[in-house]
Amino acid sequence: MLKLNLPFLLCVLGLSQMALALDVDGWRVRQTGDFDIRNELTMRQEIETYTGDISIYVSEKKPASNIVYVLVPIEITKQDQTKSVLFDPLQLNLVIDNQSFTRLSDDSFLSDYNITPLPRLRMKQGSHKGTLIYEIPDTLQKERMSLTYKDQPIDK
Repeated sequence: MLKLNLPFLLCVLGLSQMALALDVDGWRVRQTGDFDIRNELTMRQEIETYTGDISIYVSEKKPASNIVYVLVPIEITKQDQTKSVLFDPLQLNLVIDNQSFTRLSDDSFLSDYNITPLPRLRMKQGSHKGTLIYEIPDTLQKERMSLTYKDQPIDK
């Protein structure tokens, strides 16, 4: 019987999940998944009414014309408790072809699509998981994306 090594097989097929990280100011910044490029966000809900009928509701959120969303799952963890530097999640930028993009100023709508946004407040301690969302022109070379914190790439 042939036994397959699943992580090896996923890497060979190009399906491996990214685990990029950066240690800065006593914090570990880790991108926990691939960049997810979307033309829209969609949520489908089936709701049963009191009569037993099922109603289907579809909710969509689309960016402006010629723009796409880029979703980036991330985890921020305080590693060095002796350092008192706050982590500022607003310093996380998406860089494509030497152009820097800041996350959307209001990403609270992500929770409507079962996506947890990364908190926006400066972090003092603990571990925080969430998703960043950016809007970029759909004409950019999306193969060359990177995430930075205070201009330091998260790719180590």
